[in-house]
Amino acid sequence: PSDSTSIATDTITALTLAATSFDDDTIKSGNTLVVPTGKGGKWMVSALFFAFYSTSASRGGSPTGIASNCYIRVNGTVVRTTTFASGFYGELTAILDLAAGDAISIAQLQSSGMTLHTWAQGVDQCNLSAAFLGA
Repeated sequence: PSDSTSIATDTITALTLAATSFDDDTIKSGNTLVVPTGKGGKWMVSALFFAFYSTSASRGGSPTGIASNCYIRVNGTVVRTTTFASGFYGELTAILDLAAGDAISIAQLQSSGMTLHTWAQGVDQCNLSAAFLGA
C-alpha cells in the first residue's frame, strides 16, 4: 500500500510505499519493487490510485473536472499510463518483461492548480503489486 502523498500541481510525484501486505521474494526496497536475481521474465504489475483535494493529508473533497495522470515506471521510465478524474479510482495493470534489478514504481501528475493527495488512511486505497509469471 501507498502512504498518503501530496501531489503538487504540474509535478510528476513518486508515490510513497508504506506497509507491505505480502512480500514472499522481499522485492520491496524503499519506494520501489525490485526484481530479484533469478526472477527475470514476465511480471504482472498492478497499481491502484485514489486522489482527492484537501488542505491537509486527510480525506477531503473531490472536485469535478480535475484529471490526474497515473504512471507505472520501470527504472524511472514510464511504461504504462492512465488518466482519471480526481476523487475516483484509477487502475493500471500490465504484463511486463523485466530483468533482475529492474525497479518498479508508481507516480502521479496533475495540473489542477491545487494540491491533491493520495489516500491511505488505514486502508489500501493506493497500492502497487507485482507477481512473477515465469521466465
